[in-house]
Amino acid sequence: MAPARTQEQRRAATRAKLLAATAACLTEHGYVGTTVGRVCKRAGVSSGGLFAHFDSKAELLAATAAEILRRAREDAAADFLARDHGDPIADAVAVAWRFYRRHDLRAALELFVAGRTDPELAAHLDAVDAPHREQLGHLVRLMLPAQAGHPDFDDVVELVLATMFGLALDVGTIRSAELREREVALLTELVRHRLGGTDA
Repeated sequence: MAPARTQEQRRAATRAKLLAATAACLTEHGYVGTTVGRVCKRAGVSSGGLFAHFDSKAELLAATAAEILRRAREDAAADFLARDHGDPIADAVAVAWRFYRRHDLRAALELFVAGRTDPELAAHLDAVDAPHREQLGHLVRLMLPAQAGHPDFDDVVELVLATMFGLALDVGTIRSAELREREVALLTELVRHRLGGTDA
């Protein structure tokens, strides 16, 4: 017979269920369609149980964004390590584009847009965004050690990530997948031109 879980383990399990349910609702229904009732039903947790873990819906959404971003960063690191690195700049840009094309990541990005008119959500997301950007920047430096010392490195990385943020949110328009791929290819060439060519 398995030993009974501690209260801390039960709390962690319930919190994980709520985060997973919220991520799934955001991906399927978007920010507007992610209601407390829908999340609770999916997680099998009462609304009282939800608010025992999160003080507000905004806090829940921001915590979910943080978890989505964490998983996406881990997957991006694994994606980069699996490549042959014959052209590290192209590999890094390709990994970044795959990062922003994730369905769950797009759902998290939608929250940052929604925060423009939701001050409470924006405040919680600010606390998520700063460490995410720091860790993402560290990851990119690990991907491109030969270019990381370039004086324009941080600005170039920020420009690429901001551009991909916009492209990732450009869903359901007339822009074709082929056009997006051409835009990413152009970004790669711009980065290569600014930071230098492939490693020897």
